[in-house]
Amino acid sequence: MGEKRVDGRPAFFQALIKVDLENGLDVLGFHLLAVRPIHPDVIGTDSSRHESDLAGSFQPIPEVHRKEVPMPTSKEFTIGLEDRPGTLGKLCQALAEQSVNILAFHSCPLEKGKSAVRLVLDNPAVAKSILVRQKTDSTETEVARVTLSHRPGELARAATRLGEAGINIDYGYCGVDPNTNATMLLLGVADAGKAAKVLEQAAAAGAAT
Repeated sequence: MGEKRVDGRPAFFQALIKVDLENGLDVLGFHLLAVRPIHPDVIGTDSSRHESDLAGSFQPIPEVHRKEVPMPTSKEFTIGLEDRPGTLGKLCQALAEQSVNILAFHSCPLEKGKSAVRLVLDNPAVAKSILVRQKTDSTETEVARVTLSHRPGELARAATRLGEAGINIDYGYCGVDPNTNATMLLLGVADAGKAAKVLEQAAAAGAAT
């Protein structure tokens, strides 16, 4: 599909996906990132955090504040890393050594030399203890999760349903369902529980056609 900049309102994203659908294109990869100022209250400035094994000092990580909601949502960790060789490998190795599997991964730059890594993991409790032990700066939130059929129009259907419900997508990425190995869609939204219900309805409608 190529890289495309889109307006932040739901209708613009729906229109973009509709164009690909009308041209018979299947969306094989998906990444959406909302551009917003870094939130000053997400991570404190405790000097002890600057001793991280994985990252030096860096600016706070942007975060959308969301409600704690029931499944089907997933816990997401946002981790600040210095953008240099080896930092991601060290983080992933620490998780692997404790048999924590990465189900979904997303990374984006914050500023020169800094980056934010988002991870959805199969064992959030163990992962959290690892992050604390490694002295990483991280935040946790819930993201909406849905598994869609691998065919043209499924992302269009999901995005349209969210737009009709007045739900804006702040960012999105894909991962792998640990039970079926199917591709799952993860979306950062203001109300993950509400979005998850809408996405389930969209997936059910797709399966019925």
